[in-house]
Order: sequence, then structure tokens, then C-alpha cells
Amino acid sequence: MKPIYPGVFRSRSLFANQFILRSGEQSLVIDVGLPGFGQHLLGTIQKTGADPHTLAAILITHADGDHFGALAEIRAVNPAPVYASPQEAEAIQKGVSSRALKPRGFEKFLYSAVSPLYRPSAGVVDHLLEPGQILPFWDGLQVLDTRGHTPQHVSFFAIEHGVLFSGDSIQIARKKLLPSSGGNTWDEELAKQSFEMQLALHPAVICGGHGIWVR
Repeated sequence: MKPIYPGVFRSRSLFANQFILRSGEQSLVIDVGLPGFGQHLLGTIQKTGADPHTLAAILITHADGDHFGALAEIRAVNPAPVYASPQEAEAIQKGVSSRALKPRGFEKFLYSAVSPLYRPSAGVVDHLLEPGQILPFWDGLQVLDTRGHTPQHVSFFAIEHGVLFSGDSIQIARKKLLPSSGGNTWDEELAKQSFEMQLALHPAVICGGHGIWVR
């Protein structure tokens, strides 16, 4: 399986991305995708050459169904510890999103059409993340406070590699980068600030929830 960047692989559950990071014998995942796609993610992990039953960690950027929906399925076969920020973790453990949606115009029809796909089971979170924390994975992953899309959305920045895992805090569309906006965004002003802060890091690669950007 071809990596996006050395040691970084992508899995997909319909329109959402999940990322598998490998370093030697250690592997972890960032976000787990929609409900019902757990086996697909486990299969992709295996295709990278990693053991899908011995993940070092599962990192969740935020509590939307397309990012944590398959968590219960993964944990049913894999005891890897799960990490999320406090407010997002609270929502994950209830099996809900961390904020109400505010659809406008056509979004109302779109959200109504796809909402059945986003109904996850509750998941367990073992560790709470704090901004600035350096996680001991993949040469150090820095936890970034990227609230805006949701109340405590986090991103993960691999400083040594220049690779940013931005969840939904950055929209990637036709190679354009934009802040989160629209009816699924909790606070558009904070989303813009989080977007600008992340671009100021000058990442070489952005692995987003719905796109990939390479400088």
C-alpha cells in the first residue's frame, strides 16, 4: 500500500479520511470513520503491514460521527487506548456530537439525507488531551487547540515531519485551503483563528478529514 508520506497511510469511510501512522513496530490511527466501517479500517491497517490488533493509540480529533463512529467496533477487537479532548470525549462517551448543527438553505436537505450514516454507538475514551501536549508517538505529536468546527476540536502536528493532521478544522477543496464554515461549524470566528494558526506552522503536508494537501 502506497503511503501519503513515509509512514502515513490513508483509509476512507465513504467521504471521510482516517490516517494510519507507522514507525517501526508501532502503529496508531487518527480518527476511525463512520459507523459500520470498523472492519474496513482494520483491513487497511493490515494492508500497511501493521497488526490491526496491536495499535499503540487511537486519536480522535472531534466528536462527529464520521470521525469517531466506528470506535466501538475497533475497540471490540483492539484494546488500544483512545485519546480525545475533554468536551469531545464527553460527547463520544454519550454517542453524540459535541455541538448542535445549524444548517442553512440546501444544507438542511443535505444533513437530513446523510444523518442516518452519522449515528454512532457510544465509545470509551481513556486519556484526555490538553493543548500543547506532546504525545510520544511518531517522533512526537503536538496537540493543537483548533476549536471552531466543534467546541474542543484538536489537531495533531508532527513537528519533526511537518505533517499536520487537521481533522475538520481545515477544508481542503481542489487544492484550496479554507477554514471550517457553514451549518456544521460551532463558531466561525474561532474556526478562522484556528485555521490561520495552523497555516502559520507552514506544514509540508496537511492530512484533513476530507482531503489531503501537499505543499
